[in-house]
Amino acid sequence: MPLTQFQLANEYRFGATLPHDDALALQWLTRAANAELPEANLSLAMAYRNGELGMARDENEYWAHVKESEHDLKHVSRQ
Repeated sequence: MPLTQFQLANEYRFGATLPHDDALALQWLTRAANAELPEANLSLAMAYRNGELGMARDENEYWAHVKESEHDLKHVSRQ
């Protein structure tokens, strides 16, 4: 399910097949990140670094999500 949430976030984020909506993109991206999907935490990290998805730039949040993605990689097995 987290991968599906991440994909839905990207659909809203980039507006390819769904209308562009930063708030919905952030909502789904956060859900995927909370489910320990490393890609989602890295995407949130970059959004904080670049001030995307309606968020202000925040280096502390950037590094927090980078560290969380490293943690996620230790706990998520890929098959």
